[in-house]
Amino acid sequence: MSALSAIRSVVDYDSEVSKISQFLEKFVDAGAKKMDAETDTELEPAEPRHTYMGALQLVADRAADAVAIRLDDVRAFEVQSSGAHPAFAFASSLAFRIEHNAKCYVELFSRAIDALMPEAATSAMQDADADVLDVIFQARRDRDRRDREALAAGAGSEQGGGTGAAESFPAVLTRRYTVRFVARVAAPVLAVRDVGARQIGQLVTVRGIVTRVSDVRPAMVVAAYLCDACGCEVFQEVKTRQFTPLAQCQSARCAANRSRGKLHRQTRGSRFLRFQEVKVQEMTDQVPMGDIPRTLTVHCYEGAVRRLNPGDVAHIAGVFLPQPYTGFRALRAGLLADTLVEAHDVRPLKRRYDQLARELTPEL
Repeated sequence: MSALSAIRSVVDYDSEVSKISQFLEKFVDAGAKKMDAETDTELEPAEPRHTYMGALQLVADRAADAVAIRLDDVRAFEVQSSGAHPAFAFASSLAFRIEHNAKCYVELFSRAIDALMPEAATSAMQDADADVLDVIFQARRDRDRRDREALAAGAGSEQGGGTGAAESFPAVLTRRYTVRFVARVAAPVLAVRDVGARQIGQLVTVRGIVTRVSDVRPAMVVAAYLCDACGCEVFQEVKTRQFTPLAQCQSARCAANRSRGKLHRQTRGSRFLRFQEVKVQEMTDQVPMGDIPRTLTVHCYEGAVRRLNPGDVAHIAGVFLPQPYTGFRALRAGLLADTLVEAHDVRPLKRRYDQLARELTPEL
């Protein structure tokens, strides 16, 4: 039996969330300054062009479904706030830690965004196309309000279980956005064969040609169940390609009644993300003489889907991750795992004919 060892992490993630919150609150991207062509002097300060709090307001108003975090902005804010020289050690900066542990920092940014998310200008329930989860959350809030009023009146809550509030919801269920990292301009662009074990967990940028694109399908991230004994809602967060559905209710009410309620999966209460798988092959000029071109699997979610077509040459920035085999392939592979890139920023290098047609204007 192999020996086990526990080592305390040197990273204070609570402190990292605090730094991220300061960046999201205080960063302002100043626009280009207006200059006088004759005197070459600044006429007036430029108006702010981009703030992340403005981006969060768009997410709250359902006008956007993604928050793009540019690592160049993180780097510039850190240099400006610390007063250090722009050439100070990049290896000790927040942008470096994000770049080399991108998957973890997606969750840290999400925690900071959840705390800073502003109120929506209009209620989502007033929209005719309100999401089913919005209806669930509103019904839960109304029930909790009634329970609190009943407790305040001394009558108690007849329904019980109303103290669960929103804490019983997985965080990924209540988020109406995805966090995407945009790589630094100075970050190297790698060939497919240059991405290896050293880049596991890092944000990498790969250049290649798209050879195959799958259909856009829903990928489950939260499975919702309803108990037939106590009527409680049970949510299961799905983090792997395969998962074991829950069969028995694990709520406090069933435990108190010593009953084993049967769970029934509710599709409308579950959350799905748009998912597309893309195969990227290295370019001809990147293949050494006599070698076979290598391919890389790219997983696209939400806003990154339908951005690429077969034959497109693109720069794909994403997190390089291992992917364990499943089924019988897992028995044969043992400790080996496949690899993939979870796309964050997709930039086609060539415009298609339909895009060119929209840009052309008829000459009068």
